[in-house]
Amino acid sequence: MVCKTFILGSNPSAALKRIRISLNKYKEVRVLSVVIYTRTGCKYCDYLKSFMSALDREYTEKNISDHYIYAEEFQAEKVHGVPLTIIDGKKYVGFSSEVKSLLKNLK
Repeated sequence: MVCKTFILGSNPSAALKRIRISLNKYKEVRVLSVVIYTRTGCKYCDYLKSFMSALDREYTEKNISDHYIYAEEFQAEKVHGVPLTIIDGKKYVGFSSEVKSLLKNLK
């Protein structure tokens, strides 16, 4: 989105400074994707999903028991065990304190 503001009779250099400050605020916004591979009957998968709900974080769940496409994707990741959490491309197997900490601190 581009915004144009015309300020008549004011200091152009001060106006440019305000614009730069505004743009710097928006540059820092970054949305991290969180994908969780789960399996039906996996208690740690259920713990992780409950944890995510409590944090009110958005994520994509891919249950490998219910969808063969997700099972194929999971196999392509070349990991063993669920839940598999992928945060911005980085993989974490299991529901460990490291995963909890990472998910809590997502911005």
